Amino acid sequence: DDHADAGQYANASVIVVDNNSGNGTQTGTIERPGDTDLFRFTAPATGEATITISRPADSLIRPKVSLLDRNGAVIATATGDDDPTFFIAQVSGTVARGDVFYVLVEGAGPPNVNTRPFGAYTVGLSTPPVDDHPNATEWTLATKIVLASATGDGNVGTAVSGDPSNPFLQPNNDTDLFTFANTNDRGRDP
Repeated sequence: DDHADAGQYANASVIVVDNNSGNGTQTGTIERPGDTDLFRFTAPATGEATITISRPADSLIRPKVSLLDRNGAVIATATGDDDPTFFIAQVSGTVARGDVFYVLVEGAGPPNVNTRPFGAYTVGLSTPPVDDHPNATEWTLATKIVLASATGDGNVGTAVSGDPSNPFLQPNNDTDLFTFANTNDRGRDP
């Protein structure tokens, strides 16, 4: 067996996630009907993760994939179609920075007319990458903006376009979270 089976969390194969892109891959083979393969990954940032199970041209597996939380509870499950062309199984779910998640792959069926419940596959993982500032909902990690006590002004980065210290939003679904505190009580009602 090439990977740990369902429930063998301590032995789950690691999907290495590139912190800059948020992507990772692993390959495997469901050797026989009833076989399962278990993987784990650590989310580099908070946001939506997508797991896609595809197959090489010489495999006819009809994949089923489940995204599990650190306790083994199912977050999402999907099964590929019984179709020789459109067979991808894909799930998405919200992940939190630093948390461990599991991916369970198994063969689906029967009935399978055009596919098999076993064969080779590839796990493709897309998670939010680590970026310049924490993402939405990462309240305890928010970048602090220091406010000047005389003016109440504050900023992150500079006014110079292209300065690497300036915040930027990348990839397209990136968010940046900031926090600040009132440094004086001027103008407040008693």
